[in-house]
This record gives sequence, C-alpha cells and structure tokens, in this order.
Amino acid sequence: MKEGIVKTLRMVLVPLGLLLVSILLWPRSQADPTLATVVQYGPFTVFVVAMALGWWFNQSRVFFISLVALVSYVFLFAYGFGDLKTDSVSGAVYNIVSLLLPLNILLFALLRERGVLTSGGKAAIGLVLAQVFLISALFWSNEWQSLADLSIGVLRVGADNWTPLPEWSLVAFGGTLVILLARAVLNNSFVTSCLFAASLAAIVGLHFADRVSSAFYFTIFGLLLVVAVLQRAYTLIYMDELTGIPTRRALREATMRLGSNYTIAMVDIDHFKQFNDQYGHDVGDQALKYIATTLAQVSGGGRAFRHGGEEFIILFPGQKLDESAVHLERLREVIAKGGFILRGKDRPEKKLEQGPTAKGSRNKVRITVSIGIAEKSNKHHGASEVIKSADQALYRAKKKGRNCVSR
Repeated sequence: MKEGIVKTLRMVLVPLGLLLVSILLWPRSQADPTLATVVQYGPFTVFVVAMALGWWFNQSRVFFISLVALVSYVFLFAYGFGDLKTDSVSGAVYNIVSLLLPLNILLFALLRERGVLTSGGKAAIGLVLAQVFLISALFWSNEWQSLADLSIGVLRVGADNWTPLPEWSLVAFGGTLVILLARAVLNNSFVTSCLFAASLAAIVGLHFADRVSSAFYFTIFGLLLVVAVLQRAYTLIYMDELTGIPTRRALREATMRLGSNYTIAMVDIDHFKQFNDQYGHDVGDQALKYIATTLAQVSGGGRAFRHGGEEFIILFPGQKLDESAVHLERLREVIAKGGFILRGKDRPEKKLEQGPTAKGSRNKVRITVSIGIAEKSNKHHGASEVIKSADQALYRAKKKGRNCVSR
C-alpha cells in the first residue's frame, strides 16, 4: 500500500517538478536578449518533435494535443501577442485560443489510443481543421468583436484583476486539470500526469501573454509532451505489458551492471500448464499478474523480471546466497498461504487433482512456486552462467516436490 502511494506521488510529482524548475529558471534566463529571441521559436520545434514521436510510437493522444498546441501557438505568434485591451484582433485570437486549447486537451486526453491514420484519427484531424476553418471564417467576416467578448466577466469572480485569461477559459482549464489529475491517479498513468503538467504550463504561458514568456512556457508544454512519449516508449520496450514488471531485455541490461557479488533466483509457477487447462488462459493471465505483483514486492533489495512464460528471475545485487534465501523463503510462503481469487467468469468444472487446488471458497485457488537460487562464484564466467545454475537449482526444487526453495 505504502509503495503504491509512493509510486503514485512520484508519477505525479516528476512532471510537476520539471515545470517548477522551468518556472524558477526562467526569470534568470530572460535577461539574455539572444536567448529571448531563440525562445520565441522554441514551441514550433518541440511541438513538431512531439508530433513526430507520437506518430512513430503510435501515441495518438500526444500527437493530436501537440497538433492543437502547435496550431494555437501559430495563431498567438501571428496575431495574439498585441495589446489585448486595445487591439481587437489580438484580443479575439487570445480569447479563442485560451478557450479552445483546454477543451481540446481534455477531449484528446480522454480518447483511446487508436493510431493517427485510423478512421478515428482522421476524424480527429478533421475536427482540428474544422476549428481552424471556423476561426478563420470569423476573421474574414470581421466578426472579431464576438470573440473579444469572451473576456467579459460574466462569472463575477474578479479574475480580470489578476490575469488576462478569460473567465470561461479558467473554467475550462480548471475542469481539464481536475479530470486529468483524477485519471492520472486512478489509472496510475505517467502520460496523463505529463498532460496535466503540460496544461499547467499552457495556463502559465497564456497568463503572461507576451511573446517571449509565453513562448518559453509553450516550449515547456511541448517538452512535457515529448517526455510523455519517451516514457511510454520506454515502458513498451522494457516493461512486460501483461504483468507490469521489467522484461527480459531489461534483465539483460541489468545483469551487465552487476558487480562481482550477487545472487540470482529462478521462479516458476507450479503446474501452470494444468492451471491454464483447468481455468482457461484469461484466468492464467490473472495468475501471472498476481505472482508478478507479489514477486515485485520481494524484500532484501531484490528486483523481479519476467523471463518468459510462467518463469521469473529475481536479482539480488550485492547479496550472498544465504541472505537471499531468507527473503525468497519468505516470498514463497506469502504466495503459498495467500491463494489466488478468481475474478473472471470462468470456473473449474472439477477440482484439480494436482497443483493449484480449491481453498476456502470455489472462487479461490492455491498457487505455489518453486525457486532455484545460485550466487556468483569463481566457477561462473558471467551472469548467464549464474542463471543456468539457478535453473538447475529450480529443476531440483521441482524434483523435491515443488513449493520449495533449492540451492
């Protein structure tokens, strides 16, 4: 429970920390005239990069939010950084961008990832182009004043005393931030956390409403979108989609960083093929998730990886075999005593004769694991040989009757 809270806080605070650092650094940086000139063109670069990454890694939400942000900044750059009170064109552009930007962020953040060039993706592109067309049509028809009137304080909150943002825009941004933060926490989504922080950066950029400061914070907006895509790409490459723990690729890189003193454990779910045959592969997937979650909480500084199928590996850097064995035995007992509650509709037609057996209610089955461990020694030339020794120890654990730890 505590680890889950810490993970959620880290997920939310990391992108917010990036935004806070930028806010603290900007007052010192804007004194440089050369930097101020370069910063004005920063959003064009980062939004294009975010779109390209979103396209490449099939992150349509980031792609479309980057597209909307790029279009918004183009309008602001061309027309929206004038005197908002006396220039009707600047005021109109500023007001409509301030209102539509949070609404579009929320809309695309709520969409499922379906790709950019799918039917849904083409509809999203059409929606963005339709908004551009409608705004342009209003300008061509000289209906600027209707857009400038969005700044009228109809909500009577006195926002115009401290920010140029229209009150309707503040409401839209406020609703967007609340929904994004809730979804980030409930879904444990780092990408959504980045979208939340990016929305805050957009608010700050629009609040300053000057060409240089707004450009800086819109650049941070784009960088947060880039971070979201890169983190998602990292997850796809190094994290197992089913169980949520690191993959074999991550294991290979982790073993390269091990020193000369470590222990490796091979973990195998007992009678897992029989479990799948009896309960179905959907329930088998649930069991894999349950075991992976439990293994990830191993004590002693161990780190769990999915090796393939129902096999897992746990690394104990800097640990001797006797030390690691204590933590692994405790882990084995937790799994054996805990049982696994069936959440799907599948139910066994009869009790298993071996391996996982019904325990308590018919919705709860017993799962056990066999564990083999080996430590680095002079006879091992690398981590791969230690893994082979651990695999041999795992075979001995199965020969002993399973549900045990063998060396």
